Amino acid sequence: MKIGFTQVKLAIMPAWGGAERLAELVGRSTALLLVATGRTVEVREALRLGLVNEVAERSDFDEACRRLAEEFAQLSRRPRVRSSG
Repeated sequence: MKIGFTQVKLAIMPAWGGAERLAELVGRSTALLLVATGRTVEVREALRLGLVNEVAERSDFDEACRRLAEEFAQLSRRPRVRSSG
């Protein structure tokens, strides 16, 4: 699996601030290289760059989603701390 700005190969610039947000995540030089060339990166590289938060094998995808959902659900059960103010 790969990720990238493939619309660049169609001579279309990324819209909705995609290039700017990419530069904030990976730095200007890496963003310029990815956007100018339309180069794609493998998922492990995307994880290293901070473009994705987690990677799961296709066969483990449902279980990985379930575990993450359970983790979020546990957060909502914790008592909330109110600030005095």
